[in-house]
Amino acid sequence: MTSDRWNRFSFRTLLVFSSVVLCSQYRPTDAKWAEGTIIDNYGDWIFLTRFCFLSDVGKMHYQLEYPQDFAIENLLFYYDVPGQWDAVYKRGLDCDQKVSALNGKNIFEMDMFFCGTTIKDGRPWYECNGTMDFASSRERWWYVTVSRCGAPASTQVSGLHLYYKLHMTNGDDLLHKEFSADEFYILLIDIIFFILYIKIMVLSIICAVKLKSRQLLHSTYKLYMACVTLWTLHLLCMVIAWGSYGTTGWEMRRMEVFGRILAAGSNVIFILMLVLLAKGYTIVRGRLTNKAMVKITLFICLYLITSVALFIWEGSFFDPGLVLYYYESPPGYCMVAIILLGWLWFTKAAVFTLKHFKAKTNFYITFYVIYTIWFWASPVIILIAMFSMAKWTREKTVNGVQQFVAYLGHLIFLILTMPNKVNTNFPYHIK
Repeated sequence: MTSDRWNRFSFRTLLVFSSVVLCSQYRPTDAKWAEGTIIDNYGDWIFLTRFCFLSDVGKMHYQLEYPQDFAIENLLFYYDVPGQWDAVYKRGLDCDQKVSALNGKNIFEMDMFFCGTTIKDGRPWYECNGTMDFASSRERWWYVTVSRCGAPASTQVSGLHLYYKLHMTNGDDLLHKEFSADEFYILLIDIIFFILYIKIMVLSIICAVKLKSRQLLHSTYKLYMACVTLWTLHLLCMVIAWGSYGTTGWEMRRMEVFGRILAAGSNVIFILMLVLLAKGYTIVRGRLTNKAMVKITLFICLYLITSVALFIWEGSFFDPGLVLYYYESPPGYCMVAIILLGWLWFTKAAVFTLKHFKAKTNFYITFYVIYTIWFWASPVIILIAMFSMAKWTREKTVNGVQQFVAYLGHLIFLILTMPNKVNTNFPYHIK
Protein backbone atom coordinates (compact mmCIF):
# COMPACT_ATOMS: atom_id res chain seq x y z
CA MET A 1 0.00 0.00 0.00
CA THR A 2 1.54 3.34 -1.04
CA SER A 3 1.89 6.41 1.15
CA ASP A 4 -1.02 8.20 -0.53
CA ARG A 5 -3.27 5.17 -0.16
CA TRP A 6 -2.32 4.84 3.52
CA ASN A 7 -3.15 8.52 4.06
CA ARG A 8 -6.49 8.27 2.24
CA PHE A 9 -7.33 5.12 4.19
CA SER A 10 -6.48 6.78 7.51
CA PHE A 11 -8.42 9.96 6.71
CA ARG A 12 -11.57 8.18 5.52
CA THR A 13 -11.48 5.77 8.44
CA LEU A 14 -11.13 8.65 10.89
CA LEU A 15 -14.16 10.39 9.34
CA VAL A 16 -16.30 7.25 9.68
CA PHE A 17 -14.95 6.68 13.20
CA SER A 18 -15.81 10.26 14.20
CA SER A 19 -19.33 10.14 12.78
CA VAL A 20 -20.24 6.86 14.46
CA VAL A 21 -18.82 7.85 17.82
CA LEU A 22 -20.33 11.34 17.87
CA CYS A 23 -23.76 9.89 17.13
CA SER A 24 -23.33 7.29 19.88
CA GLN A 25 -22.32 9.96 22.39
CA TYR A 26 -25.43 12.12 21.95
CA ARG A 27 -26.95 12.39 25.41
CA PRO A 28 -27.83 15.10 27.95
CA THR A 29 -24.86 17.00 29.31
CA ASP A 30 -23.42 15.61 32.51
CA ALA A 31 -21.97 18.76 34.03
CA LYS A 32 -21.30 20.48 37.34
CA TRP A 33 -24.47 22.27 36.52
CA ALA A 34 -26.89 19.39 36.95
CA GLU A 35 -30.38 20.18 35.70
CA GLY A 36 -33.38 18.05 34.90
CA THR A 37 -36.93 16.99 35.66
CA ILE A 38 -37.77 13.66 37.25
CA ILE A 39 -41.23 12.20 36.75
CA ASP A 40 -41.21 8.60 37.92
CA ASN A 41 -44.45 6.96 39.02
CA TYR A 42 -42.72 3.98 40.57
CA GLY A 43 -39.30 5.14 41.79
CA ASP A 44 -38.61 6.22 45.35
CA TRP A 45 -34.81 6.74 45.26
CA ILE A 46 -32.94 8.15 42.23
CA PHE A 47 -29.30 9.15 41.71
CA LEU A 48 -28.89 12.72 40.40
CA THR A 49 -25.20 13.61 40.17
CA ARG A 50 -21.79 13.47 41.83
CA PHE A 51 -18.98 15.91 42.57
CA CYS A 52 -15.62 15.86 44.33
CA PHE A 53 -15.66 18.79 46.75
CA LEU A 54 -12.64 20.41 48.35
CA SER A 55 -12.73 20.55 52.13
CA ASP A 56 -14.14 23.85 53.48
CA VAL A 57 -14.60 25.65 50.13
CA GLY A 58 -17.02 23.29 48.35
CA LYS A 59 -20.50 24.70 47.74
CA MET A 60 -23.70 23.61 46.04
CA HIS A 61 -26.23 26.18 44.89
CA TYR A 62 -29.63 24.58 44.46
CA GLN A 63 -33.03 25.29 42.97
CA LEU A 64 -35.61 22.58 43.68
CA GLU A 65 -39.32 22.46 42.90
CA TYR A 66 -41.94 19.74 43.27
CA PRO A 67 -45.74 19.46 43.77
CA GLN A 68 -46.86 19.37 47.39
CA ASP A 69 -48.86 16.24 46.53
CA PHE A 70 -45.49 14.42 46.52
CA ALA A 71 -44.36 15.67 49.93
CA ILE A 72 -42.06 14.94 51.50
CA GLU A 73 -39.14 14.48 49.10
CA ASN A 74 -35.57 14.57 50.40
CA LEU A 75 -32.12 15.22 48.98
CA LEU A 76 -29.62 12.68 50.28
CA PHE A 77 -25.84 13.17 50.29
CA TYR A 78 -23.59 10.11 50.41
CA TYR A 79 -19.80 10.25 50.36
CA ASP A 80 -16.94 7.95 49.49
CA VAL A 81 -16.36 5.99 52.69
CA PRO A 82 -17.04 2.29 53.19
CA GLY A 83 -20.60 1.67 54.27
CA GLN A 84 -22.13 4.63 52.46
CA TRP A 85 -22.32 4.98 48.67
CA ASP A 86 -20.67 1.67 47.85
CA ALA A 87 -23.06 -0.08 50.25
CA VAL A 88 -26.30 1.27 48.74
CA TYR A 89 -25.91 1.94 45.00
CA LYS A 90 -27.23 -0.96 42.92
CA ARG A 91 -27.12 -3.32 45.90
CA GLY A 92 -30.74 -4.45 45.74
CA LEU A 93 -31.77 -2.49 48.85
CA ASP A 94 -35.13 -0.82 49.35
CA CYS A 95 -35.51 2.92 49.88
CA ASP A 96 -35.55 2.80 53.69
CA GLN A 97 -32.41 0.66 53.79
CA LYS A 98 -30.60 3.10 51.51
CA VAL A 99 -31.57 6.05 53.68
CA SER A 100 -30.60 4.26 56.89
CA ALA A 101 -26.98 4.04 55.66
CA LEU A 102 -26.74 7.80 56.34
CA ASN A 103 -27.57 7.33 60.04
CA GLY A 104 -29.81 10.38 59.99
CA LYS A 105 -27.06 12.68 58.62
CA ASN A 106 -26.71 14.59 55.34
CA ILE A 107 -30.45 14.55 54.65
CA PHE A 108 -32.17 17.68 53.34
CA GLU A 109 -35.93 17.56 53.84
CA MET A 110 -37.72 19.67 51.27
CA ASP A 111 -40.69 20.76 53.37
CA MET A 112 -42.32 23.99 54.56
CA PHE A 113 -39.57 24.63 57.13
CA PHE A 114 -36.82 24.91 54.49
CA CYS A 115 -38.76 25.78 51.33
CA GLY A 116 -41.24 28.34 50.16
CA THR A 117 -44.49 27.65 48.34
CA THR A 118 -45.80 28.72 44.97
CA ILE A 119 -48.69 27.93 42.62
CA LYS A 120 -48.10 26.29 39.24
CA ASP A 121 -50.91 25.28 36.92
CA GLY A 122 -53.33 25.58 39.80
CA ARG A 123 -51.32 23.21 42.04
CA PRO A 124 -49.33 24.14 45.16
CA TRP A 125 -45.59 23.47 44.82
CA TYR A 126 -42.65 23.58 47.18
CA GLU A 127 -39.85 25.84 45.94
CA CYS A 128 -36.41 25.55 47.55
CA ASN A 129 -33.47 27.87 46.78
CA GLY A 130 -30.20 28.27 48.62
CA THR A 131 -26.58 27.26 49.07
CA MET A 132 -25.02 24.36 50.95
CA ASP A 133 -21.44 24.25 52.23
CA PHE A 134 -19.45 21.02 52.23
CA ALA A 135 -16.88 20.63 55.00
CA SER A 136 -14.79 17.50 55.48
CA SER A 137 -11.32 16.43 56.59
CA ARG A 138 -10.17 15.94 52.98
CA GLU A 139 -11.38 16.04 49.39
CA ARG A 140 -14.38 13.74 49.04
CA TRP A 141 -16.64 12.41 46.34
CA TRP A 142 -20.25 13.29 47.16
CA TYR A 143 -23.21 11.55 45.52
CA VAL A 144 -26.56 13.34 45.42
CA THR A 145 -29.86 11.45 45.28
CA VAL A 146 -33.54 12.26 45.75
CA SER A 147 -35.82 10.00 47.76
CA ARG A 148 -39.43 9.62 48.85
CA CYS A 149 -39.62 6.54 51.01
CA GLY A 150 -42.87 5.18 52.42
CA ALA A 151 -45.33 7.65 50.93
CA PRO A 152 -48.31 8.20 53.29
CA ALA A 153 -51.30 5.94 52.65
CA SER A 154 -53.52 9.03 52.36
CA THR A 155 -51.66 10.35 49.32
CA GLN A 156 -53.12 9.79 45.87
CA VAL A 157 -49.79 9.93 44.04
CA SER A 158 -46.82 7.59 43.98
CA GLY A 159 -43.23 7.87 42.87
CA LEU A 160 -41.18 11.04 42.46
CA HIS A 161 -41.73 14.37 40.74
CA LEU A 162 -38.91 16.92 40.95
CA TYR A 163 -37.37 19.74 38.95
CA TYR A 164 -33.78 20.34 40.05
CA LYS A 165 -30.95 22.68 39.13
CA LEU A 166 -27.70 22.19 41.02
CA HIS A 167 -24.48 24.16 40.62
CA MET A 168 -21.46 22.63 42.38
CA THR A 169 -18.27 24.66 42.83
CA ASN A 170 -14.85 24.59 44.49
CA GLY A 171 -13.56 28.06 45.36
CA ASP A 172 -13.69 31.11 43.09
CA ASP A 173 -10.72 31.07 40.65
CA LEU A 174 -10.74 29.83 37.05
CA LEU A 175 -8.62 26.72 37.70
CA HIS A 176 -10.79 25.50 40.58
CA LYS A 177 -14.30 26.94 40.75
CA GLU A 178 -16.18 24.87 38.19
CA PHE A 179 -13.98 21.79 38.40
CA SER A 180 -14.44 18.72 40.52
CA ALA A 181 -11.33 18.19 42.67
CA ASP A 182 -10.24 15.23 40.50
CA GLU A 183 -10.16 17.56 37.45
CA PHE A 184 -7.96 20.33 38.86
CA TYR A 185 -5.21 21.60 36.52
CA ILE A 186 -6.23 19.43 33.55
CA LEU A 187 -6.92 22.65 31.63
CA LEU A 188 -3.51 24.10 32.55
CA ILE A 189 -1.69 20.88 31.61
CA ASP A 190 -3.47 20.70 28.25
CA ILE A 191 -2.59 24.34 27.47
CA ILE A 192 1.10 23.70 28.24
CA PHE A 193 1.25 20.61 26.03
CA PHE A 194 -0.67 22.35 23.25
CA ILE A 195 2.06 25.02 23.12
CA LEU A 196 4.77 22.33 23.15
CA TYR A 197 3.07 20.49 20.29
CA ILE A 198 2.92 23.64 18.18
CA LYS A 199 6.72 23.72 18.47
CA ILE A 200 6.99 20.03 17.51
CA MET A 201 4.80 20.63 14.46
CA VAL A 202 7.01 23.50 13.30
CA LEU A 203 10.19 21.42 13.76
CA SER A 204 8.66 18.40 11.99
CA ILE A 205 7.75 20.57 8.99
CA ILE A 206 11.31 21.92 8.83
CA CYS A 207 12.68 18.36 8.93
CA ALA A 208 10.17 17.26 6.28
CA VAL A 209 11.39 19.99 3.93
CA LYS A 210 15.00 18.83 4.40
CA LEU A 211 14.06 15.18 3.91
CA LYS A 212 12.15 16.00 0.74
CA SER A 213 15.14 17.88 -0.67
CA ARG A 214 17.18 14.70 -0.17
CA GLN A 215 14.39 12.46 -1.55
CA LEU A 216 14.02 10.79 1.86
CA LEU A 217 10.52 11.97 2.80
CA HIS A 218 9.12 8.47 3.25
CA SER A 219 5.58 7.42 4.06
CA THR A 220 6.49 6.53 7.65
CA TYR A 221 7.57 10.13 8.29
CA LYS A 222 4.34 11.35 6.71
CA LEU A 223 2.44 9.10 9.11
CA TYR A 224 4.42 10.66 11.96
CA MET A 225 3.41 14.15 10.83
CA ALA A 226 -0.22 13.03 10.59
CA CYS A 227 -0.26 11.68 14.15
CA VAL A 228 1.42 14.83 15.53
CA THR A 229 -1.15 16.97 13.71
CA LEU A 230 -4.05 14.93 15.09
CA TRP A 231 -2.65 15.07 18.62
CA THR A 232 -2.24 18.84 18.37
CA LEU A 233 -5.84 19.18 17.19
CA HIS A 234 -6.88 16.87 20.03
CA LEU A 235 -5.26 19.24 22.52
CA LEU A 236 -6.90 22.24 20.85
CA CYS A 237 -10.32 20.60 21.25
CA MET A 238 -9.63 19.72 24.88
CA VAL A 239 -8.42 23.24 25.68
CA ILE A 240 -11.60 24.68 24.15
CA ALA A 241 -13.81 22.17 25.97
CA TRP A 242 -12.11 22.50 29.37
CA GLY A 243 -11.81 26.28 28.99
CA SER A 244 -15.53 26.61 28.34
CA TYR A 245 -16.22 24.25 31.23
CA GLY A 246 -14.02 26.32 33.54
CA THR A 247 -15.87 29.54 32.73
CA THR A 248 -19.47 28.28 32.55
CA GLY A 249 -19.65 24.98 34.45
CA TRP A 250 -21.28 23.27 31.44
CA GLU A 251 -19.45 20.59 29.50
CA MET A 252 -18.93 20.85 25.75
CA ARG A 253 -19.60 17.15 25.46
CA ARG A 254 -19.25 16.81 21.69
CA MET A 255 -16.08 18.88 21.55
CA GLU A 256 -14.53 16.71 24.27
CA VAL A 257 -15.56 13.49 22.53
CA PHE A 258 -14.21 14.75 19.19
CA GLY A 259 -10.93 15.58 20.92
CA ARG A 260 -10.73 12.04 22.27
CA ILE A 261 -11.47 10.68 18.79
CA LEU A 262 -8.55 12.69 17.40
CA ALA A 263 -6.32 11.31 20.18
CA ALA A 264 -7.41 7.74 19.36
CA GLY A 265 -6.73 8.40 15.67
CA SER A 266 -3.30 9.79 16.48
CA ASN A 267 -2.47 6.75 18.62
CA VAL A 268 -3.52 4.23 15.99
CA ILE A 269 -1.47 6.02 13.30
CA PHE A 270 1.55 6.19 15.61
CA ILE A 271 1.27 2.49 16.46
CA LEU A 272 0.93 1.73 12.73
CA MET A 273 4.08 3.76 12.06
CA LEU A 274 6.01 2.00 14.85
CA VAL A 275 5.01 -1.45 13.55
CA LEU A 276 5.97 -0.51 9.98
CA LEU A 277 9.36 0.76 11.15
CA ALA A 278 9.85 -2.32 13.32
CA LYS A 279 9.29 -4.42 10.20
CA GLY A 280 12.01 -2.39 8.50
CA TYR A 281 9.73 -0.55 6.08
CA THR A 282 11.47 2.54 4.58
CA ILE A 283 14.61 1.70 6.62
CA VAL A 284 15.97 -1.61 5.32
CA ARG A 285 13.31 -2.42 2.73
CA GLY A 286 11.24 -0.39 0.32
CA ARG A 287 8.31 -2.78 0.17
CA LEU A 288 6.43 -5.15 2.42
CA THR A 289 4.97 -8.45 1.32
CA ASN A 290 1.27 -8.62 0.56
CA LYS A 291 0.87 -10.98 3.52
CA ALA A 292 2.44 -8.43 5.88
CA MET A 293 0.26 -5.63 4.52
CA VAL A 294 -2.88 -7.72 4.98
CA LYS A 295 -1.92 -8.43 8.61
CA ILE A 296 -1.22 -4.76 9.29
CA THR A 297 -4.49 -3.69 7.71
CA LEU A 298 -6.42 -6.27 9.73
CA PHE A 299 -4.76 -5.12 12.96
CA ILE A 300 -5.53 -1.46 12.30
CA CYS A 301 -9.13 -2.30 11.41
CA LEU A 302 -9.42 -4.37 14.60
CA TYR A 303 -8.02 -1.48 16.63
CA LEU A 304 -10.47 0.99 15.08
CA ILE A 305 -13.49 -1.31 15.37
CA THR A 306 -12.67 -2.01 19.01
CA SER A 307 -12.22 1.71 19.67
CA VAL A 308 -15.61 2.48 18.10
CA ALA A 309 -17.21 -0.30 20.15
CA LEU A 310 -15.64 1.06 23.32
CA PHE A 311 -16.85 4.60 22.63
CA ILE A 312 -20.35 3.31 21.91
CA TRP A 313 -20.27 1.25 25.10
CA GLU A 314 -19.26 4.32 27.06
CA GLY A 315 -21.98 6.45 25.49
CA SER A 316 -24.66 3.85 26.18
CA PHE A 317 -23.68 2.18 29.45
CA PHE A 318 -21.25 4.44 31.32
CA ASP A 319 -22.65 4.86 34.84
CA PRO A 320 -21.24 7.88 36.75
CA GLY A 321 -22.59 6.38 39.96
CA LEU A 322 -20.17 3.46 39.62
CA VAL A 323 -17.24 4.74 37.56
CA LEU A 324 -15.12 7.71 38.62
CA TYR A 325 -13.00 7.89 35.49
CA TYR A 326 -12.70 6.21 32.11
CA TYR A 327 -10.04 3.60 32.90
CA GLU A 328 -12.05 2.13 35.79
CA SER A 329 -14.53 0.73 33.27
CA PRO A 330 -14.54 -2.21 30.81
CA PRO A 331 -13.77 0.16 27.89
CA GLY A 332 -10.71 1.36 29.79
CA TYR A 333 -9.50 -2.19 30.42
CA CYS A 334 -9.99 -3.10 26.75
CA MET A 335 -8.06 -0.04 25.57
CA VAL A 336 -5.11 -1.01 27.78
CA ALA A 337 -5.26 -4.55 26.35
CA ILE A 338 -5.19 -3.21 22.77
CA ILE A 339 -2.12 -1.08 23.53
CA LEU A 340 -0.28 -4.11 24.91
CA LEU A 341 -1.36 -6.22 21.92
CA GLY A 342 0.23 -3.58 19.69
CA TRP A 343 3.43 -3.84 21.75
CA LEU A 344 3.56 -7.62 21.26
CA TRP A 345 3.36 -7.22 17.50
CA PHE A 346 5.89 -4.38 17.61
CA THR A 347 8.28 -6.66 19.55
CA LYS A 348 7.88 -9.56 17.14
CA ALA A 349 8.55 -7.32 14.14
CA ALA A 350 11.58 -5.62 15.71
CA VAL A 351 13.20 -8.94 16.73
CA PHE A 352 12.73 -10.34 13.20
CA THR A 353 14.27 -7.24 11.60
CA LEU A 354 17.23 -7.22 14.03
CA LYS A 355 17.88 -10.87 13.27
CA HIS A 356 18.06 -10.36 9.51
CA PHE A 357 19.49 -6.83 9.16
CA LYS A 358 22.53 -6.41 11.42
CA ALA A 359 23.62 -3.12 9.85
CA LYS A 360 20.84 -1.24 11.66
CA THR A 361 21.44 -2.81 15.07
CA ASN A 362 22.27 0.47 16.84
CA PHE A 363 19.13 2.18 15.57
CA TYR A 364 16.82 -0.73 16.32
CA ILE A 365 18.09 -1.33 19.85
CA THR A 366 17.58 2.35 20.70
CA PHE A 367 14.25 2.41 18.88
CA TYR A 368 12.95 -0.76 20.56
CA VAL A 369 13.96 0.17 24.12
CA ILE A 370 12.50 3.68 23.92
CA TYR A 371 9.18 2.64 22.41
CA THR A 372 8.78 -0.39 24.64
CA ILE A 373 8.82 2.10 27.52
CA TRP A 374 6.34 4.24 25.55
CA PHE A 375 3.94 1.31 25.08
CA TRP A 376 4.09 0.29 28.74
CA ALA A 377 4.09 3.72 30.42
CA SER A 378 0.35 4.40 30.19
CA PRO A 379 -0.83 0.93 31.32
CA VAL A 380 1.57 1.02 34.28
CA ILE A 381 0.46 4.46 35.47
CA ILE A 382 -3.19 3.45 35.03
CA LEU A 383 -2.65 0.40 37.27
CA ILE A 384 -0.81 2.52 39.84
CA ALA A 385 -3.64 5.06 39.78
CA MET A 386 -6.29 2.38 40.27
CA PHE A 387 -4.63 0.62 43.19
CA SER A 388 -2.35 3.15 44.88
CA MET A 389 -3.70 6.68 44.32
CA ALA A 390 -6.52 8.46 46.11
CA LYS A 391 -9.69 8.54 44.02
CA TRP A 392 -9.71 12.32 43.68
CA THR A 393 -6.19 12.38 42.16
CA ARG A 394 -6.59 9.71 39.48
CA GLU A 395 -8.07 11.50 36.48
CA LYS A 396 -5.76 14.52 36.57
CA THR A 397 -2.69 12.34 37.23
CA VAL A 398 -3.41 9.92 34.40
CA ASN A 399 -4.16 12.80 32.02
CA GLY A 400 -0.86 14.51 32.86
CA VAL A 401 1.18 11.32 32.50
CA GLN A 402 -0.47 10.38 29.21
CA GLN A 403 0.19 13.81 27.74
CA PHE A 404 3.82 13.60 28.89
CA VAL A 405 4.28 10.07 27.48
CA ALA A 406 2.73 11.04 24.13
CA TYR A 407 4.92 14.15 23.97
CA LEU A 408 8.11 12.22 24.70
CA GLY A 409 7.21 9.56 22.13
CA HIS A 410 6.66 12.15 19.40
CA LEU A 411 9.66 14.27 20.40
CA ILE A 412 12.10 11.34 20.51
CA PHE A 413 11.03 10.15 17.07
CA LEU A 414 11.61 13.67 15.75
CA ILE A 415 15.12 13.61 17.25
CA LEU A 416 15.85 10.13 15.83
CA THR A 417 14.89 11.24 12.32
CA MET A 418 16.52 14.68 12.25
CA PRO A 419 18.54 14.81 9.02
CA ASN A 420 21.83 16.18 10.34
CA LYS A 421 25.37 14.83 10.43
CA VAL A 422 25.58 14.41 14.20
CA ASN A 423 22.56 12.10 14.28
CA THR A 424 24.21 8.67 14.15
CA ASN A 425 20.82 6.97 14.54
CA PHE A 426 19.32 8.54 11.42
CA PRO A 427 17.35 5.63 9.90
CA TYR A 428 16.43 6.74 6.38
CA HIS A 429 18.86 5.82 3.64
CA ILE A 430 16.61 4.12 1.09
CA LYS A 431 15.50 6.43 -1.72
